[in-house]
Amino acid sequence: MSAVAKASSTILATLAVLTTQVVLKCFGFERLYAAMARLPAVGAAKDADRARVHAVHAAVEQACRRICRRSYCVQRTAALTTLLRLRGYEAVVVIGVRRPPFEAHAWTEVDGMPVGESSDSLSSYVVIRRTWPASAWGAPAPRDLRASDPSNP
Repeated sequence: MSAVAKASSTILATLAVLTTQVVLKCFGFERLYAAMARLPAVGAAKDADRARVHAVHAAVEQACRRICRRSYCVQRTAALTTLLRLRGYEAVVVIGVRRPPFEAHAWTEVDGMPVGESSDSLSSYVVIRRTWPASAWGAPAPRDLRASDPSNP
């Protein structure tokens, strides 16, 4: 990746994280999540180019470390999902919980694989929400999908 491409990726990631922070603070999690459900994948990335997905994740991770003061899985997930969908990937927002003690976590998946997370670290979470991009249905996705199969709304 060239220096110019890396710099533009970092700037876009920073803007995405800042936008997420503003939406989360001003409108709350439900509005942010609903916006993610309406966001389509733009274009069509044929295969999940892991190097490209990793580069977007690295830029978002760096932006989150600079901007977010506390735990930032929601901001990272929203920004990462947005940027991947803008590049044509059908990124999925996933929210899970585990206990004891209670803990909630959000992450992004592309082609069923978590981005920037190990499958082992997520295995103890029970998925409570999953949002596919609007284009997966040809219409806006339902707000809360509990099924893991996009063909089963």
